[in-house]
Amino acid sequence: MSIPNDIIQYKSFFNFKDISDNPYVFFLEALTFSNKELWEKAFEYDISNNKIICNHKYLSKLLLNLNKILKGNLNMYGHSFSKNDLVLGNLYLYYIQFISNYLFGHPEAYEPFKNDDIIKKAISLSIESISDGFYDDNILFNFIKKNFLVQRKLTFNHLDIIEFQIIVPNTPIFFGKEKITIPKTYWNIKLLITE
Repeated sequence: MSIPNDIIQYKSFFNFKDISDNPYVFFLEALTFSNKELWEKAFEYDISNNKIICNHKYLSKLLLNLNKILKGNLNMYGHSFSKNDLVLGNLYLYYIQFISNYLFGHPEAYEPFKNDDIIKKAISLSIESISDGFYDDNILFNFIKKNFLVQRKLTFNHLDIIEFQIIVPNTPIFFGKEKITIPKTYWNIKLLITE
C-alpha cells in the first residue's frame, strides 16, 4: 500500500508553498488565527539571564487559543494522500481519511475509524505535546528564539507565521483478528498571528 501517483494538489489560502519528498509529510493551514496580544502578554525576554519569562495567566489563555486552533478546521495544501477529493475538517478527520485511503484506496470510506480510541488518543497526545512544550524551559526558549527573538528583543508582528509539526506514530488498526500497521505520518500545521 502506498500513496498514489496521481494525487490532488491543493492550494494554500495564505500562499504557503511547502514541499517534501516524503509522501507521508502533509501540510495544513489553520483557518483560525492566533491573537497577537496573547503572545505579547504571555512572554517577556530577560536579556541579562537570556531566558523567557512567562506570564502564566496569559500563557494559559494562549494555550487555550492554540489548542482550539489546532483542533479546529484546517485546510490541506500541497500534495494530498489521495487522488480523490478530501472532506475539509480537523486533523483527526484528515487522518482517518488518510487511513481510509491507505487501506481502501478512497478517503471517504472512513466510517470504521470514526470512533477508534487508539487513533483519537494518538492525535490527542500529539496535540497535547505541543502545549506541553510550552512548559519545558528549553523547548520554549528555542521555539521563542526561532520565531520571535530578533536582535535580543521579542517581536510579535501581525501576520507572523508559526509552524507546528504533529507526528502520528505507526498506528495499529484491527480488523477482527488481523492487525495492520499504518505508517508514521508528519502533519505540519501553519497558523497566522493577527491583531
